[in-house]
Amino acid sequence: MTGDITLELYKGSHTVVARHSPHSPHSRYSGSLATYETGDTFNHQAGAAFAYVWSLPLTRP
Repeated sequence: MTGDITLELYKGSHTVVARHSPHSPHSRYSGSLATYETGDTFNHQAGAAFAYVWSLPLTRP
């Protein structure tokens, strides 16, 4: 993998606040899969189904 990330460090923890990876054969990040905008390649129905299944243990019988 290649690219740059920006981390925010605070009291022994970290948060990724920015990332950039040039389009190359080594890139593992795809902006079109990481957004919910029109024209992206992420299947929105799959995301809704995942959220539903993941929440099943929280529902009462």
